[in-house]
Amino acid sequence: MRTHYKYYRKSFYKLSNLRFCLLRFLTFFLLMAAILVMYCLQNTVIFSIGFIFIDIVCLMHFLLRTLFIKNNIKNNQLVLSSYSNRILKRHHIIISLFVIFITIHIGYILFNMAFYLNQEIKTWIWFAILIPALYSDSVYLSGITAFGEKAYASGEYIVHYSDIDQITEICEKATTSGNIVIMNLWKDNKNIGYDKMFVDEYVYFRKKHLICLSN
Repeated sequence: MRTHYKYYRKSFYKLSNLRFCLLRFLTFFLLMAAILVMYCLQNTVIFSIGFIFIDIVCLMHFLLRTLFIKNNIKNNQLVLSSYSNRILKRHHIIISLFVIFITIHIGYILFNMAFYLNQEIKTWIWFAILIPALYSDSVYLSGITAFGEKAYASGEYIVHYSDIDQITEICEKATTSGNIVIMNLWKDNKNIGYDKMFVDEYVYFRKKHLICLSN
């Protein structure tokens, strides 16, 4: 089983998606810049403002990722699998709560600044807010699968069936939500990525892929 550790993500494809790449880079750059400024200006009002900035950057990151993936599904006329429909609803709930708690957190910071209270922001509050959103983004949002006539979505990736000419099953594993199939995908004898799907999703995926190749 050790050889399967590299398949820790739901899916990975050697396809470039400029929007997602730019969003990751911009988020990373802004967070690192904010942390550096906050480190240099500890015990000042800038330190508190830095937390507000980080809150806003994280909020925009999660909202834009959700919007991009939902638009991918809508624009490509894809239909979510039953499991993906459930976890996307859970993600919406978590992100909605994230918006509420981030707003409260920013209000808490501003209140401390306005009344010159203790400026030492309790970072554990911020982490308590952030961790559920990170989990939902990496597990729920990145774990969706949706199918269309010519393409399918796996997390943030949109892949055309015609871009795959061979599917190699690696193994089948039992999870609390059902059995999943891990597979490698090939084009012209080159590995273009891997994916994980529940058995019913996998059977439907093979059917759509076969229909596409036969046309």
